[in-house]
Amino acid sequence: MEAKDIYACIRASYPDLETTICQLHKPCSENRCVNASHKHVIDFDQVERCYHESASSPNPSVDAVTFSDRNTSFCFVELKGWEKFLVYQLSRFSEDWDKKGAIEKQANEYDLKKKLDNSLLLCRQITNNLDCFNQTGVVFVLVTDIEVEVNPLESLAYQLNILAETSSKWKLICNKSLSQRLDKEIDIKKYYIQCKDFDGLMHRL
Repeated sequence: MEAKDIYACIRASYPDLETTICQLHKPCSENRCVNASHKHVIDFDQVERCYHESASSPNPSVDAVTFSDRNTSFCFVELKGWEKFLVYQLSRFSEDWDKKGAIEKQANEYDLKKKLDNSLLLCRQITNNLDCFNQTGVVFVLVTDIEVEVNPLESLAYQLNILAETSSKWKLICNKSLSQRLDKEIDIKKYYIQCKDFDGLMHRL
């Protein structure tokens, strides 16, 4: 099956679950930004709940699935927001080491591999085709709501331990912790991007 065929099969089974990543990410759905995504995705968390509605607890799955504009890749999409965490969670700590530890703990709680494995299986079940991915590329896209590329000067300053306590410092640690988790957990082609770059990535793939 081609990537678009897998997507079409899932959409045909769950026609009301097509959406965008902006609608799936609650802070974005409440406050639309100027860089809103227009790429259609399927709410795969909800697909999982519907497919296993009789189960006491659904299996963890990725947040969304879609296919690249060039139809070369079927994409598993996971959304991880840091903005609210940085605003509300870090304020509980006064020491830098406690804040850094809280970020690293949060990143390490994400079981990305289990979500991907369960999602791959569910796609095979819905399409009734164990070989549905044999003819298409498969990628994992981890999407965050904070800037992924930080200013090199800021990075250098942080490494030299002279960066002032700014949001950039903590975002740098968030990105480092989450990208390390991604590299450790996912062994297929993967991308770590900010939400505003999602449509551009889908166009390039």
